[in-house]
Amino acid sequence: MIPIAELLAKRCPILNVRTGANYELVPANRTEADPATIVLICNEPPIYDLLFAERYAGKPYVPADAERFLAWAERGWRDGTHFVYLLRSESGAVAGALDIKSANLPSTEIGYWLGVHHSGVMANAVSALLEVARNAGYAELFGLVRQTNTRSANVLKRAGFTSGGTLTKNSVLYDRWGIRLSA
Repeated sequence: MIPIAELLAKRCPILNVRTGANYELVPANRTEADPATIVLICNEPPIYDLLFAERYAGKPYVPADAERFLAWAERGWRDGTHFVYLLRSESGAVAGALDIKSANLPSTEIGYWLGVHHSGVMANAVSALLEVARNAGYAELFGLVRQTNTRSANVLKRAGFTSGGTLTKNSVLYDRWGIRLSA
């Protein structure tokens, strides 16, 4: 049997529907410039406020955080436990990240973040991730979206996900969006 990481290790061209710019979705592969770019993106208010403000008690996302993220991403591929993809712009710079959070083929969560200067590419990136996951044998993917995060909900909606209820996690209300990849 082929290891799940090998089945998921695909590169996908992605088009930005707003600008026509080309991007590529690639399994996390660090370059020298990545930590600094990730720090800039993760300190952008839309991303920082949703993902890091509470966890870091208002302190900025720093280079050591980006290094830990990249090491975690690489470890997931190596161990076959989780699968982080980097979304790279035409210049090769990190524009965002997407991940399949486990190797649980029946149902697993995805997540993503995108720099503010790259609007218009994430729905296509999620759609490409769906195809890679389908071909690797995943039956269902889902995303948990804070009810205040309408932009993220719209990404999932455009990628074919449907709303499927709410849940509370760490005192925050989330909508669950899911999509069946196989019968």
